[in-house]
Amino acid sequence: PDAAVRRVTQPCWYHAGALCSWWQAEGDLSFGGLPELQVATAFGRAPNGRILAAVPGLTMGYAPLFGVTFPRSATILFSDDAGQTWSRADWPDGHAHALAFAFDPGTGDAIAVGHGGGIWSSEDGGLHWSRRRSSSGVIYVRAWTRGRTVIVEDQAHALWRSRDRGFSLETLCDVGRV
Repeated sequence: PDAAVRRVTQPCWYHAGALCSWWQAEGDLSFGGLPELQVATAFGRAPNGRILAAVPGLTMGYAPLFGVTFPRSATILFSDDAGQTWSRADWPDGHAHALAFAFDPGTGDAIAVGHGGGIWSSEDGGLHWSRRRSSSGVIYVRAWTRGRTVIVEDQAHALWRSRDRGFSLETLCDVGRV
């Protein structure tokens, strides 16, 4: 079976009796002893097989249920061995975290989008990231990329296009016009 993740419902560690949705590794994928991956906001697989996970910064540094300390700032973790080992990527923004990844099928270049109107790019498969843009109040939830063109979708389902890898955006399809 292939490396994958799926959402499962489990008890929350911070509210007795409450249920939360966590990621669980499946198939060939492993979390390599990092339970913080259960709270990741996004997973993605680059064309070269590298798996990326966006882990948000948490205000609660210690989770008693798991017995681990979580990172206090957002980060990107990557694995080149189906999750047996994970390393931290060079993420430029510890306050904002990614909600989705997209990869150019031809080059493997990556785009990440997320909170605060954040658009980040990587030209090395997710090892190093640069911030392209941010707009307060906007949350981007999906992205597609090919060459210099990037399409992003915001939380209101409006589509935006960039022809310069995320620096400038133009409205492609406004929610009010759909």
